[in-house]
Amino acid sequence: MPAAGGTEEQLTREGGTAPLESLDGGTLYFMRKTTGALLARPTAGGPERAIVGCVDNRNYAVAARGLFYLDCSTQDGTTASQWILRYRDAATEQDRPAATLEADWIGGLSASPDGRSLVYGRTVWTSELMMIENFR
Repeated sequence: MPAAGGTEEQLTREGGTAPLESLDGGTLYFMRKTTGALLARPTAGGPERAIVGCVDNRNYAVAARGLFYLDCSTQDGTTASQWILRYRDAATEQDRPAATLEADWIGGLSASPDGRSLVYGRTVWTSELMMIENFR
């Protein structure tokens, strides 16, 4: 539904959860399950497409030029407490590791609009809020 009011519009046809809009308003990102593929659809209309194969626990965050996500298929197999945070550039569609996060559980990933800082919740015996700043 437009922010100023009006008629609601159905955006997905097979369900969806955890929706986030790109900062330019051109793309709607969403998932169908708690853990699974991240989908994208132009907000002006058009088909949806999978852009990331497996995002863990709805952990993705939109930034100015792309998005960060916790890739469940790249969790370090040597220890259950290391997770790979990845960055996907929206213009080039290139994907790269951004950081390794230490935690038994991660939730609530959120990026600053410029993409230079991230905040997330983690559990390592107790719950904590963490921030990553100025990384490349």
